[in-house]
Amino acid sequence: MLSEQEIIEGCKQQDSTAQRALFEFCFAKLRNVCLRYSNSHADAEDLIQETYIKVYDKIGTFKGNSSLTSWVCSIAVNAALTEFRKKQEIQTSRSR
Repeated sequence: MLSEQEIIEGCKQQDSTAQRALFEFCFAKLRNVCLRYSNSHADAEDLIQETYIKVYDKIGTFKGNSSLTSWVCSIAVNAALTEFRKKQEIQTSRSR
């Protein structure tokens, strides 16, 4: 099993083993966060997928000021809030 630092460094180099380890390392907590911010399991799954895409893309910006899992979950929360705002804008524009 890779350490958190090995996972981070491997993901920065786009190593698939490290990416899989990151997925497994964060999945349980991330799933719970996404379920809390979603209306359904399907929406939560979409949010999980979107989060991992963003995490793999932005791993180079991770500074280590928090745990890796906390950082990943904060990305999920921000993605959920962005999606919520988009839905609100659509509903607002329809009601006009």
